[in-house]
Amino acid sequence: MLGLRRREASVDLERDLHHALVGELEKKLPQGKANISSRPDLVLVDGTCIEVKVRVSAPDINPLQHAECPKKLYIIVAPDSQNIQGARVIHRKADVAQIVSALQALKAEDKKTYEGVLGILAQTIVTSILTDITQVPKPQPVLEDNRIRLICAILSQMFRDSKTQTRTYISKSSVFKALLRELAPITPAEYKEQLEKCMKNPVASCLDLASDISEKVYGKTIFRIEGSKVYIGNFCIDQQF
Repeated sequence: MLGLRRREASVDLERDLHHALVGELEKKLPQGKANISSRPDLVLVDGTCIEVKVRVSAPDINPLQHAECPKKLYIIVAPDSQNIQGARVIHRKADVAQIVSALQALKAEDKKTYEGVLGILAQTIVTSILTDITQVPKPQPVLEDNRIRLICAILSQMFRDSKTQTRTYISKSSVFKALLRELAPITPAEYKEQLEKCMKNPVASCLDLASDISEKVYGKTIFRIEGSKVYIGNFCIDQQF
């Protein structure tokens, strides 16, 4: 129980630092809007979606988290960084566990002092990464097929709450039906009859069909299936969308 309380306190302080960093970024960077279903921490005027991650250990990141964003930037404050396909990553190496421990002691003694130190810490980190944020990245390959972008957005929604789903859960979801409808116009002739049946009555085996179609057309699979468990395949992993 004591260990659980300590972890909860640590998460709260990580969240405080996260909010402080986002607040400083909002002061320093011109902001825009994005008509997307996900909620990044910040959207710049050029459409870049910024997500800030503050973690005691390496962050667990879903590469499809902001699939609809034309450009994505992850700011990671943690001991270790992480490569995220289709996104820029700015890493500031930090012993977050030590920072959290110090902040926790300050918060217990004097909340006003705690807030002051938190603000200075956030300012220091943001100042150190501003140049990296505003530099022009190398050109990325243009995504010509808008259907890929839409399929990736559908997958992002499908795996929004968990990186792992079951065949049954996906086959019965309305999102899966949307995926099948999007695959219909590009489905090779040998799969059309099976797809029509799946669109009328989606069952677990339809997930294999969807992956077979995507592999046939694009050379990449929508799903990675291991028994009853389903993961996102490699369909979107190399895309800038």
